[in-house]
Amino acid sequence: MKNFIQKSAILILILGLSSCSVYHNDLADVQTAIDSNNRVRVETTENVVLELKELRREDGQLIGITRENSETAKLMAHRSLTQEGKFVKIPLRDEEISAIKLRNRKMSNVVSIGVPLIGVAGLVGITNPDFRPDVGY
Repeated sequence: MKNFIQKSAILILILGLSSCSVYHNDLADVQTAIDSNNRVRVETTENVVLELKELRREDGQLIGITRENSETAKLMAHRSLTQEGKFVKIPLRDEEISAIKLRNRKMSNVVSIGVPLIGVAGLVGITNPDFRPDVGY
């Protein structure tokens, strides 16, 4: 049983530490998003949500960077995407963006680490034969 708990805990930690992004509620402007060099969530005027690794401006053109196999790349496949290693560049127009939210690094780290730890603690507590929750009865 102890071996099962250890393997389960390791599995939960590995799965939980995968990238999870939490975004600020406040909206940012395009220049702030470019300067942040951080993940951004862009909502277009057509109500399409794009999760991008970063926003750049190259030769006056606004460019969104995302992984080539991401949901965003699949949504924007109808555009002329440019390959850059494992990433693709998506050309965007300033006027098609209705909202930009920046990644909240602090909360993203808390969620990525805290949730798996709570899961491991719960798993250990449930599988422990001496576990008796005090529910106030």
